[in-house]
Amino acid sequence: MSTPNFYCKNTSKIYAIESNEDYATIDCQSILEDSNWESCDEYDRECNNSYPASIIAEKTKSLYIGGTSIDITAKAKTVSGYYSGSCFDFDCEMTVYDMEGHEIAYYEELDDIYQLVDTAAIVSDNWTGNKGLSKIHAQRINEAMNQAINTLQEEAEKAFAASCDDKLVCVGVLSNGEAIYKRA
Repeated sequence: MSTPNFYCKNTSKIYAIESNEDYATIDCQSILEDSNWESCDEYDRECNNSYPASIIAEKTKSLYIGGTSIDITAKAKTVSGYYSGSCFDFDCEMTVYDMEGHEIAYYEELDDIYQLVDTAAIVSDNWTGNKGLSKIHAQRINEAMNQAINTLQEEAEKAFAASCDDKLVCVGVLSNGEAIYKRA
């Protein structure tokens, strides 16, 4: 059984690095630093074991709406290819605090944020500490949160595009697991 070479979870394209990963990583970190990201070099402990990843840069965006404080931390990563090369990927984690600064919710990855957070969850989890206030501000909180994530993702993908060898999309995966890629 075979498997596709590249794995990216949250980017719109596969930002493939096939030749010099260290140079591409340093170039990407430099571009991200221009947008106030902090370079780092740490192993991503939550990554898929078949596709090990390293976090190369992070940026935290803080929001304060209706008594709710939200920290969204974006992570730019390099993900090793299954056979060769690697690609860039993006993920986020989010922590929500009440008015006293106590953590009331934590979402470990972007999928969790998109699947579990909506206006109903903001109201039912009482993010503001006041049910009426949570109901009034839920839509604004959700919109601000999504806008912050979109902005962070755009910054990351702009740096990825400038630093990668090739932009690809997966157009098919055969029954034996082999993937077919084309240029994006």
